[in-house]
Amino acid sequence: MKQFVAEIVSMGNLKHKNIVPLLGYCRRKGELFLVSEYMPNGSLDQYLFHDDKPPFSWH
Repeated sequence: MKQFVAEIVSMGNLKHKNIVPLLGYCRRKGELFLVSEYMPNGSLDQYLFHDDKPPFSWH
């Protein structure tokens, strides 16, 4: 748990236009969750690992 909290503190200090803001975290029934701002255009995972990904705008 200490390492998780240390990571959260580090992530909470990151401020950049291309980084999704970390709003908080939750621990419930032994599971740890990160809470971030909602991003309406989908996840980075969708763009990197799925064949049906739309092209990036800088192409």
